[in-house]
Amino acid sequence: MFNPINRIKNLNRDVAEREDSIIASTTRFVGSIEWLPTTSCEWTSASGTVAEFADNVNCDNNSRVVTGGIIDTSLGLRPEFGIQSGEQGIYSMQIRVVHSGTSTYNGGTTNYEFYLNDGVTDSIISQHYLNAAPSSNYSYRGATGMWHTWEEGSSFSNKTYKIKVRMLSGVSSGLYPASHGMKISIYYYPNSEILGAL
Repeated sequence: MFNPINRIKNLNRDVAEREDSIIASTTRFVGSIEWLPTTSCEWTSASGTVAEFADNVNCDNNSRVVTGGIIDTSLGLRPEFGIQSGEQGIYSMQIRVVHSGTSTYNGGTTNYEFYLNDGVTDSIISQHYLNAAPSSNYSYRGATGMWHTWEEGSSFSNKTYKIKVRMLSGVSSGLYPASHGMKISIYYYPNSEILGAL
């Protein structure tokens, strides 16, 4: 017997699968920048407003591994990167790094956000709410993969992007590449191709 509800479900599934297939087929790898594990390399901030991380001279002790069209714009001193040339379309960023926050007391909580700045706009990457260990004011630290997607309305060249942070509660928060390093990978797919193929 014909079931219109199942028919709609199947159509929705087929459309979703087609969208995933189109995105996968048009995605291009732009490049990456990787900070290798480096003693005392970390970036922290206690700012209650969206703020850049300060330079850390320890973070350039090892050369960065740079691939594709990515530029090491800060020479490793800050969590930022540049793209040599880009087209109009959608960009996606993956960050692999250890992050954490500190609370005001043992066993307390900390809440913070990371942002991507493109020279004009701060767009939120992720928000984290963590419980600190009972015997320490440090929240749990663990390797994490953060994703962020944004759109470029026109072509560009030599554009710099910076990772920023904002504390919502607690003492401070930051990125900690010292033990496990940090890698930022950038992907691109042209939105016009995707819209035209759907």
